[in-house]
Amino acid sequence: MNIFHLKVLCVVADEGSLTGAAKKLSYTTSAVSQQILLLERETKSVLLERLPRGVRLTESGRVLVGHARRILAEQESAHRSLRAIASARGGLLRFGSVPEISATLVPTVLARFGKDFPGVELDFRVGSRDSLLELLVAGELDIVTFCDPAEFPAPRPHSIEWSRLLADQLCVLLPADHPLACSDQLGLVEVLAENWIQGVDQAAEIEALSRMAESMGAEPNVVFKFDDQLTVQAMVAVGMGIAFASSLSLPGTRPDITAVPLSEPALLRYAYVASPCPPNRTPSAGRLGHYLRRAALDVAVRRPGLTAMDLPVSQAGLVKRSA
Repeated sequence: MNIFHLKVLCVVADEGSLTGAAKKLSYTTSAVSQQILLLERETKSVLLERLPRGVRLTESGRVLVGHARRILAEQESAHRSLRAIASARGGLLRFGSVPEISATLVPTVLARFGKDFPGVELDFRVGSRDSLLELLVAGELDIVTFCDPAEFPAPRPHSIEWSRLLADQLCVLLPADHPLACSDQLGLVEVLAENWIQGVDQAAEIEALSRMAESMGAEPNVVFKFDDQLTVQAMVAVGMGIAFASSLSLPGTRPDITAVPLSEPALLRYAYVASPCPPNRTPSAGRLGHYLRRAALDVAVRRPGLTAMDLPVSQAGLVKRSA
């Protein structure tokens, strides 16, 4: 059944005459009559009884008008939902992030976004870089943030557009009484022989470390792997090994360990935001990306070791951080 024909039938029912419906719709009476005849052919039913003055619904017409009103209401509801999605005022936004960005940039971003766009339903999840990118490519996420070593980035699918949020200098976590803890910065050769602890979502960093060490005829000794950063720091504090730390995560460092920046350019990391290329990117994902970039600029101004990507790298304060 033609939606417009159903609308005409409802107006005729409301007005009680073809002439009244024609005035309401700004059509001729004959045009309205033609629409009703077409609907009667479509439904193989007589819908109106013609009276000396006006018309009235037959039983079939009365039943069809009830259905038509619900159909038209659903159609209007669908239009409203689509308009809300197009203006980033409604719909579902599926967002994923790696743990360290989730614990730093994301809370403020989601609070601001939720206040400005209360009609958007947020589905937020935390995961590893690889799992988030897989979900993004599969269409199960709309936007993700993740980190990558500068020299050893993850593969970039052609259907995905990504941009850098931050340049993030990696640090080494050391026990406070470690001989190297008083250094202003450290090179790879100074720490390669240490025992290493692989922390949350640091497979890419450990892989980068292994490749660099291999060129030097060595191999890092990874003695523990943990999914909990608190456990990583506890193991470092008692001297079980050293670990990588992001400049993003340094405010949460224990007081009995020290973070010393690494001077290896290949181990510089970038924080990225990625989403499908237009036109497959949802408007709300585009808006959230803007909020993430603004938050990255804010945090880079306050924290040494971080550089927002719209500022020269030379403006970043890359200095030793001790908790």
